[in-house]
Amino acid sequence: MANKRIWLNNLQHQENVIATDRRSRHDIRRYEFKALEVPSEESLPKLDSLPVLEQDTPQEVTQESIAPTAQTTQEMPPPQVISGIEAELIERLLERSDDLAKSLDSVQAKLEKQQEEMEKILREAKEESRMQGIKEGEEQARAQMQAEIDAVIEKFGDSIAGIGETSLKMEEHINGIEKDLSLIAIDIAKEVIAREVSEQSGEIALSLSKKLLESLKEATKILIKLNPEDYAILLKRFDGDSRIKLQADKAITKGGVVVVSDSGNLDGTIHSRFENLKRSILEGNQG
Repeated sequence: MANKRIWLNNLQHQENVIATDRRSRHDIRRYEFKALEVPSEESLPKLDSLPVLEQDTPQEVTQESIAPTAQTTQEMPPPQVISGIEAELIERLLERSDDLAKSLDSVQAKLEKQQEEMEKILREAKEESRMQGIKEGEEQARAQMQAEIDAVIEKFGDSIAGIGETSLKMEEHINGIEKDLSLIAIDIAKEVIAREVSEQSGEIALSLSKKLLESLKEATKILIKLNPEDYAILLKRFDGDSRIKLQADKAITKGGVVVVSDSGNLDGTIHSRFENLKRSILEGNQG
């Protein structure tokens, strides 16, 4: 018993069980015991409720009654030997703890690396999603803009078609107005010329006859019909020409002549000339 007390006393006064030259290989920290829960007074049994045990009358202990045993006579091993075994065991445990700590550090590093990779993948996915959204938005905006442009083009196309139809109608209307104006102008000119001709009808009939005869140079017999009031003037001019014969006709207006020959007939009256002019204008407008 005395040896055991000495060994425990040595352990209490010993700072570490690890040798000084081996401390640098271990992470040594003071161990703190976990606080135990102290039972309350209510949870403890009362002394009155505990059973009373009967005790035998103590017998006198004599020297002869104490038999030597192997346990009492066995000597405890030296404290130094037990301390060395425990130190070796603790050192191995600490080494194992260091290995576990290194493994944990390695696992933690891998986890951190995986976390960084996951965050990188997540950022890339977000960026890709954002770019995809931007691209889809641009395509949608482009399609919408193109649809609006097509709608405007179609609208303008319809407007242009309407303008074309309106322009065509206006052109037809203008052509009709031009035709009417031309006919009106001809009629007005006819009236003006008729007044002028009434004053100088003889000279006009003579000039017209000369012009018509130029296209009848091959004719051998020519008859000129004219108004009686113009007869005297043309007689003075063609009296000596054997090919030409004059005939007064009240149906011929003043200033006009009708030429009849073996090469063809020509109407040189003012009325017929204006009718030919109207016909030309009407045919031109229809073409």
